[in-house]
Amino acid sequence: MNETPVTESESRKTMRVRTNEGRAWVNVGVASTCGLITDRVELQSLLNDVMDTYNAGGAKEYKSDARSTVRVVTAGERYWVVKRYHMFPLKAGVYHFFGLTPAWREWRGGLQLAKIGMRCNPAIALIHRDYTPQCRQTLVFPMVDGLDLARHNVTYGDPATWDKDVIAERLRIARGVGRQTGKLARAGMINRDHKAYNLIVDKKARTEGAGPVVIDPCGLRRFRFGTRGETQLSKLLRLLLRTTMEAAPEINKEEGVVTLRERATFLKAFSEAAGDKLPKRFRELRRRLDQN
Repeated sequence: MNETPVTESESRKTMRVRTNEGRAWVNVGVASTCGLITDRVELQSLLNDVMDTYNAGGAKEYKSDARSTVRVVTAGERYWVVKRYHMFPLKAGVYHFFGLTPAWREWRGGLQLAKIGMRCNPAIALIHRDYTPQCRQTLVFPMVDGLDLARHNVTYGDPATWDKDVIAERLRIARGVGRQTGKLARAGMINRDHKAYNLIVDKKARTEGAGPVVIDPCGLRRFRFGTRGETQLSKLLRLLLRTTMEAAPEINKEEGVVTLRERATFLKAFSEAAGDKLPKRFRELRRRLDQN
């Protein structure tokens, strides 16, 4: 994944191309940060290669359910993640017209996160195909090298085997996730699907303490302050903690543990990043953490 940030002006540059799969909207800013030539013919050829590989079965399936299918394909000497949403034609047509399909919400969510400087993986292209039994919308992303936070958490094994380097790395990750979540709240946004499976821990997150790469920001919403906002934030924090631990094997739940020190590190980083946007019920918690 290229770490060059996408600026606000770049994120608004889109190009329409016609592919074998259907009409495509290409984010020129994201394409350029991936080192691609932003020529219409070249991009059209790349997307055709990606989708031909996807449709021919030459792709590794990551997940598949009634809502979407996600596969990893190789094209243009690099890996791409292809996420295809499934919708009924009439509903998809109306929602597409207003830009309210899950694919369009995820497209915009990635650009909103990039705008506030969060590490994310915006889609390079959105492909829309009409007149099929199930109207399809497809997002194409550059591949991020890393595991999601839930699966990464269990790679350390039993806590009894951790040395000081492992503990330091886990605290760096906890601090990075906390700063990232607080930054989101400070920007006046909340991600209803901000769970461990949607946070990719790459080398930079492990070694430098940068936040994980956020994927699937389809649930990005404006943050509501007051009691409702506090409830939203509480649910988000519980979701993040629960999903971080639930990937542990049934035979050894200890491998999915999140220590009290890691929780405190996360909450302190979160409260510092949220700043004056921190809801009232969390300020007492911040005061106690500052005293320790």
